[in-house]
Amino acid sequence: ADISSQLGGQTKIIQYADDFCFSFPSSSITHSIQQLRNFYPSLHEWLTCNGLSLSPTKCNITFFTKKRIQTDLNELQLLNNTFKVTSTSKY
Repeated sequence: ADISSQLGGQTKIIQYADDFCFSFPSSSITHSIQQLRNFYPSLHEWLTCNGLSLSPTKCNITFFTKKRIQTDLNELQLLNNTFKVTSTSKY
């Protein structure tokens, strides 16, 4: 199955070779975190079934907000992986 089959709701993917960027609209950072926690297990399962994995040291989570709301969150735990939360993202 294609990775897009794991995407729920309004989640969008941008992919170039082995680089991915997932985005989805949300009403708050708290809601975004919950969406990530709901989405990540499906993504992790898809990657594992296809012989792939994410390298948390090469990944980051960035929250983009209309009002430039900052978060004190430096990292986010998803399953057994810790991802850095950054204010910028490059892909």
